[in-house]
Amino acid sequence: MGKFYKEIFLKALADTPGLVSSNWIAVCVSIIAFAVTFFFKVRRQDSFKTAKTWRGKLAAVRDHWKQNLRDGVLIAGALWLLLFVISLTRAIYISHKTDGGAATRLKEERDTAREERDGFKHERDTLKRENEGFKKQGPKIVTKTLLPPPQENKCWFANYGGFPNTKIQGAVTATAVIIHCNYRVEAPYAVNIKFDRDFLVGSLIVLGGGMSMVHGPGKQGNILGAQVDVPALLPNQNIVVTVYGTTDQYPTPLSAGIEAIK
Repeated sequence: MGKFYKEIFLKALADTPGLVSSNWIAVCVSIIAFAVTFFFKVRRQDSFKTAKTWRGKLAAVRDHWKQNLRDGVLIAGALWLLLFVISLTRAIYISHKTDGGAATRLKEERDTAREERDGFKHERDTLKRENEGFKKQGPKIVTKTLLPPPQENKCWFANYGGFPNTKIQGAVTATAVIIHCNYRVEAPYAVNIKFDRDFLVGSLIVLGGGMSMVHGPGKQGNILGAQVDVPALLPNQNIVVTVYGTTDQYPTPLSAGIEAIK
């Protein structure tokens, strides 16, 4: 507390000359206050009033110069004391205003920090309650059935070479082409196989299909074609197509396909 008042006092003392704008003006104020006081004190003396010449007036001033000087100094000091009181009051007011503003800002910061603390506390309590609820519920088992990805409809074929039926005139070699698909093909459907060379038409059999109704097979260039009216082709059910070669080279299938006829 003593340090605070000491700082206020020193600040007021340092700011006192500033009330009269500058140090030079402060000196002039002191001289004027002293001179005015001295002048009025001299003029009120009886000896000064009764003197008729300037020499007499000068002698009256000289006779009472000590008393007049003391009064001038006192008046000048009183003036400076008044200025100091004004400066001190001003310094206290500014300090109070500054401290009040700082206190207001500190209060606002304190309130903001308190609100943030309360928010964090509320969030912590909420998370704690949720955690306790999860503990009481125990582990949660989630069962999810994963379906296989959609199947792409595809067909495959393979060929096998062998000896021809001796009853087929001109047959030197025999090729069996086995075709199957991974999806159901509704009847009627067409079977087409393209070979790398000329061939003699053989037969078409749907394995495991029971009674079959087949138109063909027929030939157009190096392509064999046939139509199956019944039965429908089941997934992974095999169709065997036999052709014969007229030379010692086996006819080799280049492509094969099955397509439903709409």
